[in-house]
Amino acid sequence: MRFADVPIRGKLIIAFILIGILPLAVVGFFAFRLGTQSLLDRAFDKMITIQSFKKKQVENAFSRFENDLKTIASSERLGKLVAELENYRHETNGAAALPFSVDSSGYRQITGQYRSSYLEYLETYGYHDLKLISSLTGQVVFTVAEERDLGANLIHGRYKESSLAETWREVVNSGKIAVIDFSPYEPSNGMESLFIGAPVYNSGGVIVCVAVLQLTPAFVNAIMDSRDGLGKSGESYLIRWFEHNGKFKFRSNMLSMGSGNYVVGYELEQTPQYWKAATARSFDGGHNQYRDSEGKEVLVVFNRLNIPLKWY
Repeated sequence: MRFADVPIRGKLIIAFILIGILPLAVVGFFAFRLGTQSLLDRAFDKMITIQSFKKKQVENAFSRFENDLKTIASSERLGKLVAELENYRHETNGAAALPFSVDSSGYRQITGQYRSSYLEYLETYGYHDLKLISSLTGQVVFTVAEERDLGANLIHGRYKESSLAETWREVVNSGKIAVIDFSPYEPSNGMESLFIGAPVYNSGGVIVCVAVLQLTPAFVNAIMDSRDGLGKSGESYLIRWFEHNGKFKFRSNMLSMGSGNYVVGYELEQTPQYWKAATARSFDGGHNQYRDSEGKEVLVVFNRLNIPLKWY
């Protein structure tokens, strides 16, 4: 039967049914859209809250590191150690271009009493090492960990291109605190290490030494590894942007992807689009839906940290 042959009563019934169904379909479509957007908004709000909390934790950690180092560098105890080591250098007639003499009983007698107390301090506050470097000669005159850099000359020796040497140069040249990002540090068996250095002044206001704290990735992973509020698939992690070559490296371990390879210092071959978006937005931050390196759709919230390094 053709529709034209349907009695008028039947046509009216069909028309009323269609008129009733169409508004329901339209309302249902928009309700679904609004419901989906509401869920997305709630998810982003939760992620932004978690991100802000972790961001503040990392920023506070860097503030604490700097304050700890300032306290150590200006302490009377450290000033006394530096003075004793300088007297020792003059007494042993150590050449400035050579490694510092650290094997004698005289050196051990000076440093032994200081090393034990500083070791307790490092263990309490989570630092890997405290190092003292002569501002004049670049010699590493004291370390608590007593690794291969103890006694090394950072001007002429094998570690003159190391991140520790870079820290020393920045502090000596600027007279200010310097922060040098994670990189493999050979004297610590290639362990990723971050250095924070500060000048040590004598009574005449002259820089006589550089005090350096060495940190491992443990401090940042302790903050970022927590997945509270992120569910089974959600995760927070940090990256570093190197503006000179446009590359990125992890600055905390990523557990949900990478089969254990995505650790501090690892560089992805292909940069996710949202990493580039993060650098473009910088301190303004942002959030959106993206596809990750495995092609999966993900919700991403990003921002730059307010620290001396370009971490996101």
